[in-house]
Amino acid sequence: MTKIIEVEGMKCEHCEAHVEEALKAVDGVTGVKADRVSKTAKVELSKDVPDDVLLKAVNEHTRYQAKAVRHE
Repeated sequence: MTKIIEVEGMKCEHCEAHVEEALKAVDGVTGVKADRVSKTAKVELSKDVPDDVLLKAVNEHTRYQAKAVRHE
């Protein structure tokens, strides 16, 4: 399962790494690729993780703003 999170505020590779680290800490997340250009983080999941859990991981553990989740 893949979800795409819209993330505002990433400016560099370091920013992307912070978002990736926050999401990788969530149970069920198997991979993350943040992209500052598209303002998204692509999240690979081994099980269904509620959207609000993913948004909270970014919003509470980084200085960036996760706004929405799309399902692929």
